[in-house]
Amino acid sequence: MPREGLIALGCCAGGLILLLAGLFVPAHYRAVDWEVLRVAGEGTATRESLANDSLKAGQVGPAAVLFRAVHDSKPEGEDRSAAEAGMEEVGDRVARDGGVALWGSSNLWLDGCCREVAQGISRAERGAFEVGIPVLQWLLPSEARKSMLQHIQGSSEAAVMALLSARRLEHTVILPPVASSSGQPLDAGLLLASALVEQQRGGAGVALEWERGAMTATQGRGSEALESMVLDLLAAARFFDWEQLATLVDRCEDAASLHRLVELSGGDARRWTTLYALVTASGGMKRLTGYLVKHGEPGLKDLDRALGLGAGAVKELLEAGHRIHEGRWRGWIIRVTGAEGASRWVVAATQRAPTLALVVRYLFWLDGLFLLILGLWWGRRIFLAETNRRFQPRPDMISVGVVAVTAVVGIFLASERFLGLQTGAAAGRAAAGIPVLKARVRLELPPAKNSLMNEKVIGMLVLFFVTQFAIYLIGLSRLRHIRGQGVSGGTKLKLLDNEESMFDAPLYLGIAGSVLALVLRLTGFGDVSLMASYSSTLFGILFCFILKVMHVRPYRQQLILESSEQANP
Repeated sequence: MPREGLIALGCCAGGLILLLAGLFVPAHYRAVDWEVLRVAGEGTATRESLANDSLKAGQVGPAAVLFRAVHDSKPEGEDRSAAEAGMEEVGDRVARDGGVALWGSSNLWLDGCCREVAQGISRAERGAFEVGIPVLQWLLPSEARKSMLQHIQGSSEAAVMALLSARRLEHTVILPPVASSSGQPLDAGLLLASALVEQQRGGAGVALEWERGAMTATQGRGSEALESMVLDLLAAARFFDWEQLATLVDRCEDAASLHRLVELSGGDARRWTTLYALVTASGGMKRLTGYLVKHGEPGLKDLDRALGLGAGAVKELLEAGHRIHEGRWRGWIIRVTGAEGASRWVVAATQRAPTLALVVRYLFWLDGLFLLILGLWWGRRIFLAETNRRFQPRPDMISVGVVAVTAVVGIFLASERFLGLQTGAAAGRAAAGIPVLKARVRLELPPAKNSLMNEKVIGMLVLFFVTQFAIYLIGLSRLRHIRGQGVSGGTKLKLLDNEESMFDAPLYLGIAGSVLALVLRLTGFGDVSLMASYSSTLFGILFCFILKVMHVRPYRQQLILESSEQANP
């Protein structure tokens, strides 16, 4: 085998090995690898363990929701048996303890004020989780509200005093005033918030917002914020018993998080089950709702899958704020090479230092592409004539490097979802499914912003610009190579004529990019922006003009004048 062939084989082999090594590193800029989540979830709480922990703590209502989440995940084998045993234990607790059957856990405070009203509600009227009675069912009757008011009106809590003062409001925006004939919802919501604060349930942030909203309303500066918070609380109270609701509010950092969670639930008990389990596993509501607002329904499915690996996987996904990525090629590499041990070490290292792992991944790909392109250059020389080999005896490292960098940029934009279809976030769902409120609820949605400069457009602009700039640099390199040839000016002019197609390459590629983008748009393959497609031709014209007018033309003029002087001394 000739020398060029050996060099080409070595470079191509090394490049392929480095490319495979880059695939082996499960790091992504805008996604979290499934294997990283698997490592993060090992040894952490699962749906079943969270449910059992709640059951041991006497929180039977939350345990029932979590066991329902286990059931909805369709477990098999031992997990299914454990879930069924857990539901049986919940049923036994409900049968043995009258407080659990009413509130979801023992609660002497509620027993003293609302037990008689709650006991009058039949079993058939109870909620979907079949433990305690949904709060809204036993709190809306006037007897329960009067009794709760008597128990709570002597409270020394500032938030409770502010919320009770809001009961005297005469002018409201969303809900009818308490004093009106249809003021039961607002009254029930204010009393419910007051009871939660009185029993020290709920985060300090949400209690403070309730207090500020009530004070703002009673001072005549608008009650809409307070009414919106009350409406969100009532929407959740429609599904959950006291302990379920209180445990949910315990993990609520602010009122906006609860509002988003209620919107995302859409008034659907099954979605509430999933969301409740995710809130319990993540330990908070703010980051969870922010993730779901960003990623919508696909994000909810990703979180549900992550919860199957453990609470640690959910927290890892929320901390990253990205979707899940499953690397099929990586699994194939591991199976072929039998590198399970090395894979586990790499995954653990990626989980500890994701940024460093991402840098290593793309450095592998950059070096691999550089070697692969260099190997192809040497392999091509095998088929060239000896004259062509003497014309360029060694590769132009600048051109090889530019092509490698451009390819890596394209891989980055494509693999990190800058060029893929962006899945829109789930549209806001109506928070209030309470029949008595439907006639009065007015949801004011913000105007939709349809930005032309979305991430996909920016990604295409960057890809077109980098590609055209790379061809421009290659053209400069070819021009510099011709300058360095020890031949006459006439020969250099002919070499320039031979490179004319290379100097026009930015224009050709720009037109090709625009045509391809338009074809994709017309065929419905993707939502391709016209601005992005036309920018390809624009960049091609710009770089072709700079290359030919500002670099090639002056040098050609210089060669013509030198040839003329030599011909006419």
